[in-house]
Amino acid sequence: MSETIKISTQEFKKVMQTASLTSSKEKDNILSNALIEIKNSKITVVSKNSITKSKQIIEIENESIDKTILINPHTVFNIFKELKENETEMIIEDNLIKIKNGKFKTNIKTLNQELYPNEQQEEEMDKKTTLPFEKIKHLFKSTTPYPDKNDISREYTGVFIEIQNENLKASATDHFRLINIVTNIENSNTNISFIIENEGASLISKVEMEKDVEFLIGKNNIALKDNNKIIYSKTIEGKFPEYQAILLDENSNFITINRNGILSSIKRVSITNQKNEIELEIKPNQKTLIVSSQNQEGEESTDETQIINSNNENEIKIKLDSRFAMNFLSQITTENIELFYRSSEEPIMLKASENEYLYNYIMTPIIE
Repeated sequence: MSETIKISTQEFKKVMQTASLTSSKEKDNILSNALIEIKNSKITVVSKNSITKSKQIIEIENESIDKTILINPHTVFNIFKELKENETEMIIEDNLIKIKNGKFKTNIKTLNQELYPNEQQEEEMDKKTTLPFEKIKHLFKSTTPYPDKNDISREYTGVFIEIQNENLKASATDHFRLINIVTNIENSNTNISFIIENEGASLISKVEMEKDVEFLIGKNNIALKDNNKIIYSKTIEGKFPEYQAILLDENSNFITINRNGILSSIKRVSITNQKNEIELEIKPNQKTLIVSSQNQEGEESTDETQIINSNNENEIKIKLDSRFAMNFLSQITTENIELFYRSSEEPIMLKASENEYLYNYIMTPIIE
């Protein structure tokens, strides 16, 4: 016996997109599929892998249907991306779903839902606060490129989150560089910190949720929840490095430079250096920052950019990995940045303020 439901094309496409992001990427793994329960005028979609899980709910008008099916969300999402009509009809049979949208029709096989792992009783989680989702999303999008995904120290493979009353912070490191981003939140009296799995942070940076979400925390996972969706991610046990000790401030030497100017200089001079090594020569008295590189064949490149402001007169040379510098400078759009330094053998820090975010980016120098 077949059952028919009508559903918003765009709404179901978004649900399948999140389900495909949460499901396993291994094709032969049963967790590469999504479990869909249609009951009591609701469609509940559950998708998960070893790190993340999503549970989404859509309201429908059909009250009588009671079906549970297992499908590949990647396939369904790719189909719904191409549909043109606002409403889609889905006819559910024993092992088949028929999708109709305008003149387009297709059939998709379903799997035996009994193969999907039983949904265990969800761990009781404590609500800690309400967070602005766009800020959470931005922090995760800005930090997920930095952890070392293969580091044997697990705390280096995730993103460190701190909620300190009205400050929300995200940090990530791979031993050679560290990014720390700070933004403000309102009406929070929570003080808590945790390391989220990088895969979970990456998922949250790609999904859509409502303006404000509940932040929940359990024994070894966290969740973000709105009225029709909840996203889970496992957390990492361990202690994140004490990064505060290496943040540089106004007591260190610093110069102010144009972000696009230094980025363009680094791009040009690093072309001939296969090892991605560059040298910064800071000359505050001449208000000049010289960027140079030299390869093993003796080929040299140099370029200059203007120092807008400085708090000292000492000249210094610092060798850096050009890729690390360009990663950060390409990520932000602010006009000017500050470069903090102490010596040629100590880490430097790039600092930038942009919209509602403060960026601190630390790089270790190349020491020969």
